[in-house]
Amino acid sequence: CSSDLEGDHLDPELEEKLRGNTRQIVSMGYAFAALTVDGSVVVWGDDDLIIDDVQPHLFDVQQICHNWFAFAALRGDGSVVSWGDASRGGDSSGVQHELLEDV
Repeated sequence: CSSDLEGDHLDPELEEKLRGNTRQIVSMGYAFAALTVDGSVVVWGDDDLIIDDVQPHLFDVQQICHNWFAFAALRGDGSVVSWGDASRGGDSSGVQHELLEDV
C-alpha cells in the first residue's frame, strides 16, 4: 500500500477512486482507510496493513473504527472484519464467532 503514497500526495489512480466516492476516512499513524459510498473499503499507507486476506470480506461496510494499531469494519449484516497489528486488535479470529452478526 505504501506505493500509493508519493511524498505527501496520493497516487493519481487512488485519488480518482476516492474523489466524490468517499463517506468516511479514518487514520492511524501512517495508515488510512476510506469507506466508499458503495460500502467497500480502500486502504493506503503502511505496508504492514495490507489487507489482501480480508479484502474479500470488506463489502457492505457501514462504518470503520480504529485504534492506533488496527482497523475494524462494521458490515450491514452486523458482522465485524478487523485488520492491522494482530496482537493489538487486528486479528479477531479468536472471537470471530461472536462477531458474525448483531454486533
